[in-house]
Amino acid sequence: MMKIKTMLLVLCFFISLRANAQSEKIVYILSDSVEIELKKQIDKSRQNNPDISFSCMLWTKSDGLYCVSLFKNEENSGNDFVKVLVRNTNRYLLIEKDKLPLIFDYDFKFSSSDLKHIGDFGEREGNIKRSEFLFHGYTIFFDSQGKVIKTSNY
Repeated sequence: MMKIKTMLLVLCFFISLRANAQSEKIVYILSDSVEIELKKQIDKSRQNNPDISFSCMLWTKSDGLYCVSLFKNEENSGNDFVKVLVRNTNRYLLIEKDKLPLIFDYDFKFSSSDLKHIGDFGEREGNIKRSEFLFHGYTIFFDSQGKVIKTSNY
């Protein structure tokens, strides 16, 4: 009986570790100049709607610039895959004291929005359904040192 109790205790311990690992947040911190620009945009948007929530997408351009895009969660309501990515991410971007859900361009390039149709091992090419996300919103372009190069609101 003691062995069963010990085994159950060990099992519960490992289950709690696994659940805790999945809920841990990975917090990304960008340069001060990028964070300040994002905070200004968030504050500006919240003047009209204080309850609005945001998410961010971090991506790179072919010229080596980094980009962080800020979008209102209501704006991606028509894209179910984006909602799934935002809801399930454990990555967050720290803006002042707020932690905004963060997704990456690689989430679209290398994931599938339809896991039921991914083909068999060694024969996946042509079977995987990729998603595209045409982003419209506030974007900051910055270099590897975190210097803001430009901002865009398209």
